[in-house]
Amino acid sequence: ENLKIDMSIYDKERYNELAARLLWYTRERLSTVALARYVLRTFDRPNLGKVLFVGHCGHGDFQCHLMLHGLRSLLGASLVDIPFLWYMYHPEEAPPMMEVIKKIPCPSYLCTTVTGSHHTPVIARQGQLTPLYGGGFSYAFRMEENAEVNRSRIIERVKAHEFDVLIFGNIEELSIPPRPPKLAPDQGSKLVRKLWILALERYAKEDI
Repeated sequence: ENLKIDMSIYDKERYNELAARLLWYTRERLSTVALARYVLRTFDRPNLGKVLFVGHCGHGDFQCHLMLHGLRSLLGASLVDIPFLWYMYHPEEAPPMMEVIKKIPCPSYLCTTVTGSHHTPVIARQGQLTPLYGGGFSYAFRMEENAEVNRSRIIERVKAHEFDVLIFGNIEELSIPPRPPKLAPDQGSKLVRKLWILALERYAKEDI
C-alpha cells in the first residue's frame, strides 16, 4: 500500500539496462512474427514455398490467432489460411470510428465471455452467436486482406500436394472422437477434419 523506492540504493543505469534488455527480448521473442518463425523453423526447410494454415481457432485461442498474424506478416500471399477468419482482417471500407461487428458463431463446444460491457457472463453453445473473446483486443481486425491469396478448391490442392507444409492451428478439432455425439460438427470443423485426414494420407509427418 505504501510502496516507495529507496533512492539511496536505486541504480538508474542498472534499471535502464534491464528495461532495455526486457524490451529487446519482448520484440525479438514474444511477437507474432517470432512465434511464426519458431513454428517454421521446426520444419527444417529453408526454402518453403506455399504454406497452408488450417486455423479453425477456438474461442479465445490466442496462439492460433497470433500464429496466423505472424505467418501472414512473414509469408504474405505464400500463406493460404483456411477457413477464412474474417474478424482477423480490417473491415472493408470501414470509416474511422465505425462500430464493427464483434460477434461470431461459437467455434467450440461452449464459449464463455466476461467483459466490462456485460454485467453477467455471456455463454453460448457451438454455432450460437457470441462476442469475440476480449472484444478482439490486440489480435482482431489487424490484418490486410491480400487479393493474391487463393482459398478455392482447397481439398483438390492438398490432394495434389500443392503446399510444402501444412500447419494446423488448433489441435482440439483433431481429437478422437471429434465431439459429443449429440453435437453436430459445423462446416468449419468438417473441413478441418477432412484436411487432417488428407494431410496424413498425402504428406510426410515432418511436413505437418
